[in-house]
Amino acid sequence: MAKIEHHTHVTLEELEDNLTRFRLKDYIRQCEDEFDALVIGIAEQARKNPMIRAIFISGPTASGKTTFNHKLSEYLHKSNIPTCEISLDDYYYFHESRTDEYGRPDYESLEILDVDLMVSQIKQLFNGDTVKVPCFDFSVKNRVPEKARELTLPHNGVLLVEGLHGLSKTVSGELSKEKWLGVFIMPFATLNDDYKLLDKRDIRILRRISRDVLHRGATALATIDYWPMLDYSEGVYFPEYLANADIYVNSFIPYEFYCIAPVAHNMIKQALENYGNGTIVDSNFTSHPGFAQIDLALKEANRLLDATAKIPGINISLVPETSLLNEFIK
Repeated sequence: MAKIEHHTHVTLEELEDNLTRFRLKDYIRQCEDEFDALVIGIAEQARKNPMIRAIFISGPTASGKTTFNHKLSEYLHKSNIPTCEISLDDYYYFHESRTDEYGRPDYESLEILDVDLMVSQIKQLFNGDTVKVPCFDFSVKNRVPEKARELTLPHNGVLLVEGLHGLSKTVSGELSKEKWLGVFIMPFATLNDDYKLLDKRDIRILRRISRDVLHRGATALATIDYWPMLDYSEGVYFPEYLANADIYVNSFIPYEFYCIAPVAHNMIKQALENYGNGTIVDSNFTSHPGFAQIDLALKEANRLLDATAKIPGINISLVPETSLLNEFIK
């Protein structure tokens, strides 16, 4: 069982101190190198153990699972270990699902995935067969057939599987435990001034706001309004998934406050202005028009707006092309 540890404490004073031109460049490089070292360490574990045929990766939304998966694949290839990457998000298929009492659909349960196809294709890959993995586009909430990929796992390769349910026994059940590694990934940090400004949950909300607005046709208010469903599902699934993990990875990148917080701040501000003048679009995370709990969402949005207003910003062009942060801001 992995343990959530290595909590990172950041203060506003530290953020401001690192903003001098040359110190910022070094600080960004240091943050990226420290995260890459975690990825390299896991790749080394797989390289040193030839029995490992798969690495299953799980973690809550906006933890950086997709980029972590790509980085891990890259480092394994550098060690002459071929890989085959799967995102469980591509097995989504939207159908009628349960909702909470406020009309939030449950898009987080294992049952929202095409489990039969997923399990079948993972089994086929381990058998050396070629499979055609679907591609799901969240902006249209449907599969895009022309983007489906043909994959084959080489006999000496490692299958990399990432997703919310990546450490479900339903996903890993085709392999005995000695043949796979389990990774649980999640940012674990706080930003403090004279009091706590942002915590690990807030970090993921800001990341997800940016990604939802940029890539999923949502507003910041819609993302915030949906978050109680995410809180609920994480409470249901993640004790089991953490118990199934061998390794915990803290995906917090300390300088991300400079770039993600200001981006999310502007998105929250725009959503609140649109709500105030009556031009806000309905949430795309409810089963009915409007929002689930608008008063709660407005309160949370204003709290995040106030907190992020205190954080200095940088040009996102300073974020390296290989950074995990690009999953949320580009």
